[in-house]
Amino acid sequence: MKKPTVSVCKPAEREFKELPEQFKKAFRTYIKETLEKGEPTSLETLRFKSVDPSIVEVKVKGRPAGRMFHTKSVNGQIQILAFATKSRNGQDPKIKSVVEGRFKAFKQ
Repeated sequence: MKKPTVSVCKPAEREFKELPEQFKKAFRTYIKETLEKGEPTSLETLRFKSVDPSIVEVKVKGRPAGRMFHTKSVNGQIQILAFATKSRNGQDPKIKSVVEGRFKAFKQ
């Protein structure tokens, strides 16, 4: 089986650069664990079913909280769709809209 790879869409690269260093470190560790072990263990994750069940939301607690959204392709490639910070409870419509648009572009 081919080893999974990671790709990041261009807008997500810009978002990543704007994150606080603690979030960057946490997300790098999460991706490293995912690639090495197949399953991450360090951060809370849940399916972002409101867009698609294959999208995973990775959470870093804090004020504001950090979020990373990714999906896997059929060949195991991890596609990072978005990074965001979030300061309120519940779903953020702007983040949902961004993730939904990037997921549609990824599928094509």
